Amino acid sequence: MKHTQNRSPIPRRLAITIGLALLAGCGGGGGEEDAPPADMAAYTETMAFCEGTEPDGQGGWSLSSPSKYGNPSYDASALVSPRGAELSFTLLMKVGVHDYRGVNGFFIPSAYMEPEWGMGVQLQGRLPAGAACVRSLGKLTPPLNLPGGFHMPDNGYTLGWKSKWSAAVPVANVPGAVIDGFEFVSSFAPPDAQPFFILSKTRLASTQGAAICYLAPAAANWDCRTPSVTDLGKNWGLARQGAQAGVYVLAAPR
Repeated sequence: MKHTQNRSPIPRRLAITIGLALLAGCGGGGGEEDAPPADMAAYTETMAFCEGTEPDGQGGWSLSSPSKYGNPSYDASALVSPRGAELSFTLLMKVGVHDYRGVNGFFIPSAYMEPEWGMGVQLQGRLPAGAACVRSLGKLTPPLNLPGGFHMPDNGYTLGWKSKWSAAVPVANVPGAVIDGFEFVSSFAPPDAQPFFILSKTRLASTQGAAICYLAPAAANWDCRTPSVTDLGKNWGLARQGAQAGVYVLAAPR
């Protein structure tokens, strides 16, 4: 059966880099769609939360970027697959990655971003029926209007670590200095997926002691693991096995 697939353009070099360097292969093509999601309530709720868009027709999948620029501001990548699909390449749910070490209070974020830099979840092989999204864990709040009609210059933000499950994610409990992170919200458990971070070597000179830490929605303690590391020339690629709903952060030694 032919699938209808609506997807945002993925930079070819980034897709090849992650697909070959980090995953060393991709899933096969063809195959029939799955049945609709078993838990339609979870599918509907997740798609609404993620602000995803269903693809045209019954099959295939749709990848969009419902990022927010306001109060708060954050990057987002949303995936919707009403009946599942077979992926013949590595699919990236990717948002921008920053270096928030040392940020405290009002600050001006850097607008410079290379297309290779990013973080999120990469999927391959069989895509189950469902909906999911990746959102920046660091939510940026712009200046507010002050009494008397005065307005602070719109040239800075305050940083808050917020997820679907917590208005104050306990990043202070991470054993290391948190560089950046994302929340992964999903109505399905992807069978072959990895959380990943790609950032410049000018930001992280060495991966010695680096960790990707995971916090489950109902958990109190972080699960930190040494990531697999790929030298990408000017950048590092870091990943860990398995991706589940929850929060992921990249940490470096303090």
